[in-house]
Amino acid sequence: ISIKYDYSKDCREFIKSSTTSGSARGEVSPRFEKSLAAIFRRIRRIIFPDLVLGRPDAHCMKSGFDYAYPYYRDQAFCLGLGMTSKEILLSFLAKDADTNSSGRQMPQHFGHKSFNIVSQSSPTGTQYLQAVGAAFAIQRDNLDSIVYVSSGDGTTSQGDFHEALNWASREKSPVIFHVENNGYAISVPLSEQTSGESIYSMTSGYENLDRISIDGTNYFESVLAFNKAIDRARKGKGPTVIESSVVRLLPHSSSDDHRKYRSEEEIENDKLRDPIEQFKILC
Repeated sequence: ISIKYDYSKDCREFIKSSTTSGSARGEVSPRFEKSLAAIFRRIRRIIFPDLVLGRPDAHCMKSGFDYAYPYYRDQAFCLGLGMTSKEILLSFLAKDADTNSSGRQMPQHFGHKSFNIVSQSSPTGTQYLQAVGAAFAIQRDNLDSIVYVSSGDGTTSQGDFHEALNWASREKSPVIFHVENNGYAISVPLSEQTSGESIYSMTSGYENLDRISIDGTNYFESVLAFNKAIDRARKGKGPTVIESSVVRLLPHSSSDDHRKYRSEEEIENDKLRDPIEQFKILC
C-alpha cells in the first residue's frame, strides 16, 4: 500500500518531546504519541495503540530503586519513570533496539531494566502475583524498595488479583495495587462486570490492606494518595490498593468502535474530565 504522507515533521516533534523532563514529560508526551500512532496507522505500520493521558504516580516512586509491573495503559507512567518517547516508538515498530523486549513483545508491554520496569504477559492479571513475588524478595533481602502493579477494572475479576491481595496482606508486603477504573472492561460496563459495582468495597476484609478511592483525573489528589501508600509500604505496614476513577477518552484499541456501546453524551462528558485539562484548571 502506497500512501503519500509526509510525517517527518511529526516524527521530529514526537522525538523532541522525549527531552522534556519530570512531570511535564509524563503529562505531555502521550499527546505526541497519540498523534504519531494515528500517523503510523495511516501507513499500516502499527496497530493496537491503547493510550492513557496523564499519570502522576510515577513521580512518587524512586526510579531504578522501586519495581514496576505496569499494564498496557501505563505509557505515561513509564515515561514518568524515565523511558523516552523514542523507546516507546521502537517497540511499536518491533526494532532490535527496543528496550522493552527487542521487538519481541506486542506494543505497550513495557519493560526497562534500568528503571526496574518488568514486562507483563499478555493474559490480563498475571502481573499481580509476579509483583507480590518481587515484594517477597524485597522483604527477604531487607530492602527499602516498594513494588507498583496496575490493571484496569476488568482484571479485578481474575483470580490472580484476589490471590495477590491475600498473600501481600498476610505478609505485609510493600505492594501498591493500582486499579485504573474507567468503567469498562473492553466493551463490558462495570455494572455487568463487578458485583456491587465497587472495586473499593470488593477489596474489604483483607487484614493489613489499606484501601484508597480517588479521582484519578485529579493530579494532586493522586499524588497525595500514592505518597501515603508508598510511605506506608516503606515503613513495613503493608500493601495498599488504590482505585482511581479515570476516563477512557479513546476506544479500547485501534480495532474498537466505542460508539457502538457508549453514548455521545457519555463520551463528551468524559472529555471534560481529561486529566490534562483538569490540571490546567487547577493551576
